[in-house]
Amino acid sequence: MAFLAVLQGYTLAREPLLSITQAVLVAAVVGGVTAAVAYGLEYRIAAWTAQRTDER
Repeated sequence: MAFLAVLQGYTLAREPLLSITQAVLVAAVVGGVTAAVAYGLEYRIAAWTAQRTDER
């Protein structure tokens, strides 16, 4: 996500590094990876939270 913010900042300050189509593809890939990681870690975080709650 930080990559997209830096890319947009550079685009506003200078000139576009990527075309609109390329930027949309990069955003889709970043969003997809973020969603996959969040989905993959959801169970682990829930289990970790439940374990911490049981300890108290």
